[in-house]
Amino acid sequence: MDSPTTWNIDDKFGSLIINSDGLRVNYTEKSDEYYATIRANHLISSQCKLFYFEVEILNGGENGIIGIGFCEKTVNLNKMPGWEDNSWGYYGDDGRNNTVFYTLNEVHLRIAFQDLEGNLLYPCVGFKSQGGSVEVNFGHKKFKYEVEVLNSSLNLCDDELLRGDYEQALLYLTMLLDSEPNNAFALKY
Repeated sequence: MDSPTTWNIDDKFGSLIINSDGLRVNYTEKSDEYYATIRANHLISSQCKLFYFEVEILNGGENGIIGIGFCEKTVNLNKMPGWEDNSWGYYGDDGRNNTVFYTLNEVHLRIAFQDLEGNLLYPCVGFKSQGGSVEVNFGHKKFKYEVEVLNSSLNLCDDELLRGDYEQALLYLTMLLDSEPNNAFALKY
């Protein structure tokens, strides 16, 4: 099964313009009355234990309402990620395996969603901010924050172990081993 590589130009709503390489999206609606979301070109493989992608907000637009998340194929694209069933999202204006976590400028924001088993999910991004623009990295080039994300997971894992939250620590360690099978820290625990 193919992994996401670009935004899907045929699976979007509203005034979204995608550049020629399929990685940058611009919201060109003249009003902030409408919502528009776009899905990636492929599902996240159910075999994938840790799927990581980065979305850089190039321009927050008029009001900064941009949502980054995941949704199933059946979700309406005239809504923001997370507003409907089978959709999850994180917004720039307010803030175990099969687990979703976010980072913001190299800072791990903790686990956002868990137990997403059985869902056929696409990465997605939604807009309600005139002039908003983002660019995605699905792994076609070196990630900006990959090392920091793994280090944050290690630090959080230390915190969880000290507090005795072994289930949460095991989640972080498992994610780390999925992405880096020979990691000495994870293997030690």
